[in-house]
Amino acid sequence: KRTEVYRATRADVTIDDTLIGTFNDPAVVNLADTGLSIGAAYYYRVFTVDTNDAYTASNERSATTVPLNLPVSDSLENLDQWVTTGSWGISTQNPHGGSGTLADSPVGDYENSRDSYALTAVNLNGTSWPVLRFWDRVRMSSGDWGRVEVSTDGNSWTSVYGVSENQVRNEWAEQQIDLSPWRTQSNLRIRFHLWTDGSGTEDGWYIDDVSVGENPGVAIGYPFYEGFESGLGNWLSAGWVVDTSSPYVGQGAVRDTVAPRMAPDVTMALTLAGSLNLSNAVNPQLTFWVKGKLTYRSYFRVQVSTDGGLNWAEQGTANLNSDWTSDWVRRQVSLAAYANQTVRLRFVTFNVYGSAPDEDILLDKIAIAELPAAVVLETTTPYLKSVGLQWTASPL
Repeated sequence: KRTEVYRATRADVTIDDTLIGTFNDPAVVNLADTGLSIGAAYYYRVFTVDTNDAYTASNERSATTVPLNLPVSDSLENLDQWVTTGSWGISTQNPHGGSGTLADSPVGDYENSRDSYALTAVNLNGTSWPVLRFWDRVRMSSGDWGRVEVSTDGNSWTSVYGVSENQVRNEWAEQQIDLSPWRTQSNLRIRFHLWTDGSGTEDGWYIDDVSVGENPGVAIGYPFYEGFESGLGNWLSAGWVVDTSSPYVGQGAVRDTVAPRMAPDVTMALTLAGSLNLSNAVNPQLTFWVKGKLTYRSYFRVQVSTDGGLNWAEQGTANLNSDWTSDWVRRQVSLAAYANQTVRLRFVTFNVYGSAPDEDILLDKIAIAELPAAVVLETTTPYLKSVGLQWTASPL
């Protein structure tokens, strides 16, 4: 007789699944299964096999490989906290810090026609405002893409950041992704995912100094004003960059992506880095100026959360959808429904694969403040070819 151990990634393990060990010694009663994905569930059965190859199955047991507990900080000197496919590995080429950096192709250009990733998993259960931070630089060829994706089950993935075809950024840039929508998850998978087509190649995507921890927050007073003259210190931003080429006023605006285009099928969020306390507000209004182009099911949204970032409500009066193109225009959104509450606020863009290459959104002169007092307009006695007007202030 012999013993065979089988593994599957779903219940009801059979001998058609992955064989991970065969033992002829009846004294062997344990096995270490290595090389598994992080934060993943596996199912096991032991089969007793006689000389006639008749199989008797044991009961079934499952186990989940342990995700990382916060705070997580990885300088990417090795792959101890990662599972990789394809050619992802540690490169020593111009790291952001230390001696190593995660790269899709540690030596030379990436290969054509590849779908590969580097994956880890974290336990966010009990967190208040978890944020994923990392530094990256990128050189992408035409038709190639990279995304940061998160998943609660390892099957359905949400894209929260991306790098696009033809993008070249040799300088390291910090990216900050709000993970609050998943802050109740005990096993959130995070992966850096690269797709390449069959044409040209490039040096690829480099990631360094990855961390996941609580957002320390910044003091967001009310009223709040932002012109991006001092950078993005008031925001959690991934992909969004300060643009000094064509602001509405002053010296800077903010753009939702580095040239030449938005990454496909990716939500890019610009999130206010602290909660906005509207407890003393009466009729708060959000005003901002926006410029850009949207095509083929891409969109722009303003969203507010009242439950610590788990759920976000669209503010419909700010919605911009496909086929929208404009120079600077003003938008005004009433936040009166959130008076006497503490909320979180973010701007979001989304782009669908195949959209026009020159899509982008720029924002400037953001203000969250009380609606100014209205006036009551009166007419005085009309005269020939003229009408007298006067008014008095009237609180709303």
